[in-house]
Amino acid sequence: MNDGKHRNSASLLNFSFDGFLTPFVTLLQGGVSVKTVIDIGSADGQFGLHCLSLKKDLHVLNVEANRLFESSLKEIEDELGVPYKIIALSSHRGMLPMQNGAENLYNYHVDNTHKDYQVDEYMDCTTLDNLLNEFDFPEPYFVKMDVEGHEFHILQGADQTLSKTAAVLMEQHVYGGRSIGDFIDRTNYLATRNFSLFDIKQVHYIKRNLNRSIVNVTLGDDPNPAVLRTFHPVFINDKFDFRKLNDHVESSSERSGENRADQQQMKSRRQSIIKSNREFISHLKNSDH
Repeated sequence: MNDGKHRNSASLLNFSFDGFLTPFVTLLQGGVSVKTVIDIGSADGQFGLHCLSLKKDLHVLNVEANRLFESSLKEIEDELGVPYKIIALSSHRGMLPMQNGAENLYNYHVDNTHKDYQVDEYMDCTTLDNLLNEFDFPEPYFVKMDVEGHEFHILQGADQTLSKTAAVLMEQHVYGGRSIGDFIDRTNYLATRNFSLFDIKQVHYIKRNLNRSIVNVTLGDDPNPAVLRTFHPVFINDKFDFRKLNDHVESSSERSGENRADQQQMKSRRQSIIKSNREFISHLKNSDH
């Protein structure tokens, strides 16, 4: 596995994958035998196919609220036996309004906040715990969620599922306010269920055109700030966390050699910082104020 490329020697299959797959690979390399992948907001089901290419005995469930993707998911089910469900997930069972309609490809979402707006249609919704009662998937699970900011509601309906889950990857939008659960809410919720932060993938920033001239600081030629827009945190269940294990070394001399190399690297870094600081000091002393 190198630079986002995978080669299956048996089938001569080559593909490039995005960063979502790397935490799954890392878990496998760390000895976590994930048995089932649950892809919530699966769209056309690509993530599950990539996971299956790495672990052929894997179970996959695709869950999607937009019926537009059903033809792709049905094709995968017909050809490979991978089940799917067209349904919305939340913290409760019932109905949820869907904005923008099922014909809108990616710019749609099922709303859990019950705001007053024009409703295009209503979707059946259930909890993840209740949905998985329909299946007999082996554990542990790897859960991936990309549901346009409503992941926290799904977590609140997944206590039983989380106890069987090795890791959770989800999309995190960064908005003003916390009405749909921000990163702190999710982290605290998962921390009380013995999860901790494992990785952060695909960090995206957005440039804001605020036309501010109070501070004359630019990056490049643009004085406007770039602010965090989305990122994808990965949380690991403590009982599957292999990071606490000691690294394997061949001998005590090998470990000593690694420690010496680390110390030398830190010393070199500090020397570089001191040199840079002195250059800044000289510049600031000689510059006009």
